[in-house]
Amino acid sequence: MKQLVKSSKNQQKVHFHYRDAFKLCIIVILLLGVLFRVVKLDHKFYWEDEVRTSLRISGYTETEVIQQVYDHHIIPVESLDKYKFPHPETRLTDTVQVLMTHPEHPPLYYLMAHVWVKVWMRWFDHPVLVIRSLSFLISLIAFPSIYWLCLELFKSRLSAWIAVALVAISPLHIVYAQEARQYSLWTVAILLSSAALLRAIRMNTKISWGVYTATLIMGLYSHLLFGLVAIAQGIYVIITQGFHFKKTVTCYLKSTLIGALSFLPWTWAIITYSFQLNKTMTSLQTEASLSRLINQWFRNINRVFFNSDLGSANIILILLVIYALYFLWRNTPKQVWLFIVILVGLPALVLMLPDMIVGGSRSTRLRYLIPSYLGIQIAFAYLFATQMAAISTWKQRLWRIGAIAIISGGVIGCAVSFPREVTWSMDDNSEYYIKIGQVINQVTHPLVVSDASPIQFLILSYRLEPKTWLQPITQHRKPTNDNNFSHVFFFKHSQDDLSMVLEKSNYPGHLVVQRKKLYLWEQVKYYNQLK
Repeated sequence: MKQLVKSSKNQQKVHFHYRDAFKLCIIVILLLGVLFRVVKLDHKFYWEDEVRTSLRISGYTETEVIQQVYDHHIIPVESLDKYKFPHPETRLTDTVQVLMTHPEHPPLYYLMAHVWVKVWMRWFDHPVLVIRSLSFLISLIAFPSIYWLCLELFKSRLSAWIAVALVAISPLHIVYAQEARQYSLWTVAILLSSAALLRAIRMNTKISWGVYTATLIMGLYSHLLFGLVAIAQGIYVIITQGFHFKKTVTCYLKSTLIGALSFLPWTWAIITYSFQLNKTMTSLQTEASLSRLINQWFRNINRVFFNSDLGSANIILILLVIYALYFLWRNTPKQVWLFIVILVGLPALVLMLPDMIVGGSRSTRLRYLIPSYLGIQIAFAYLFATQMAAISTWKQRLWRIGAIAIISGGVIGCAVSFPREVTWSMDDNSEYYIKIGQVINQVTHPLVVSDASPIQFLILSYRLEPKTWLQPITQHRKPTNDNNFSHVFFFKHSQDDLSMVLEKSNYPGHLVVQRKKLYLWEQVKYYNQLK
């Protein structure tokens, strides 16, 4: 009897030891996730899509930049500040009017960013850090959101904490927590609306359905592809509750109707500026072979967890994803596995099938499939939590090693990419803007003459020091001759255009940096001084 009591006490000690170690691991992972998101937040390159965000929250269009800046006179680089963050003369209505001409971007994030930047720029003179801090703070809300969703699904705190850990250290979520874009907000909207729906179905009260309605509106105004999440939720309600108009279905239909009516103003903007939306969608229809599509899909799954180039070894991760969904299907009630399967499957099929049948590359944009990746991470959390709690000791150890490997892989992947200025989410030209900025900044009194687009010009301006002067011109306008500068650079001029520009000069041009259609020329007399 004494031996049994002693054995029981030893088991309790082991249990408490494991529980304390688990809590410590979760705390460390959360701290690492926060650190990877916030440290050197302004170190990453401020790239094209982020520059568009700044221009839109400032209340200006590219056409207005051309009208106000191009073909006028030589200006200091600080003159472009009005297009980088909202100034006192710009209002929320200006931002809304600009966004309506780009209806593919619902306004919620941009309105939040407008107010956020306008307030905090009074105390901090660093627009990149200020605007990115909003995405960082929003991304932290994903932690309690996915915890809540997992509790609604599994009633398991262990599953919930593992899901939080996977999201905290995921390279996918960390990248978008550091960018001035709406994807952190969209992630939070997906998680909150999903948890709110499950709670509303369970409690079936006016307050719970009101919360779901609010999250539904939030999601619709955060990203257009949230519509796929809303459809997935509707399919789930119909399958689990049936077509009978009982109280749950009626309340769901009311919430959906209110959400749809609330989105009517932006629906009108989409219809009015449908040509712009069609133009954006057409730009995504680049041809890609099936093998290339599959390879990119596998690579994107890797970026969710590791962000490392595993090549053909990615198939192991894909097989683990399939097993996690299969395990979920075999071991949970229909109300649980169906929710995750629809969340993963519907957005993926809607984007992947047209690419395979008609052609295009929409499904290779990792950010468009965030709902699917969240569902996969939740399936992984349930798999690890259930198997780690298995009676068999060897199973516990095996799956604990697997969980540690997945999380450690995420930590290592984030640590490797942490010091880099350019991440995989940015376009290929980003590194060359950095090189161009370095060349211009190393001289004493530079002038940059450019016929680049307003977005390209603004991207470069973020890399330039205050000593730099600019002369933006249209393609049919020749620059003004000015000999008061130590160095003159020509950004984005073609060979033919540059020859015309330099006809009246005693010095030919020299190509300093080139990348496809992105290049920097300098007059040879100045270039020789740099050597």
